[in-house]
Amino acid sequence: MESLIGVLTNAVLAKLHDSALPSFLWAEAYDAAIHPHTLGGRTLYEVLYGVKPGVSHFRAFRAPSAIIEPKERLRTLDNRATMSFFVGYKYDGGGYRVWDPK
Repeated sequence: MESLIGVLTNAVLAKLHDSALPSFLWAEAYDAAIHPHTLGGRTLYEVLYGVKPGVSHFRAFRAPSAIIEPKERLRTLDNRATMSFFVGYKYDGGGYRVWDPK
């Protein structure tokens, strides 16, 4: 168990260092580190269900992202998109977590 914690801690430190994001996002880096965890070249999902999962939704930690505002909330000259960074996956699935540095 202690070796697993050490491996995950190193993965979190590497993600934060490589992305140059603030250290207060450590929990997001941890979640992103364990999300695509593999066992012997297979994902946990594949081990449990015997089927390869789709991985098209995987994103790189700190990938540039845009938050698009609905037209109803905007005035004529407002920016429609706000740039942010990908920091993880939505806890109950079906979306992404992003961080806006502003």
